[in-house]
Amino acid sequence: MPLSHSNISHSAWNTIAALELLQTDRLLAVLPLYHAVGLIAGLMTTLTAGASVICPGQFQVEKFYASLAEHRPTWYTAVPT
Repeated sequence: MPLSHSNISHSAWNTIAALELLQTDRLLAVLPLYHAVGLIAGLMTTLTAGASVICPGQFQVEKFYASLAEHRPTWYTAVPT
């Protein structure tokens, strides 16, 4: 089934409800935006909630903890390696 505006929107709102995201939340977007979790569960969900997104560029594991300390996100998206 192809993605539609409707199912992307429903997915975003369901994730907002499940995570109880607020406008004060801040996502550290470590997944690439061509990845469905990075684009839909991360970016679209955060923007739909009216929250902020930090896009640090290409993920580098050695910089991850420094990014957490610098940007102080309230959540991030990731997948198992």
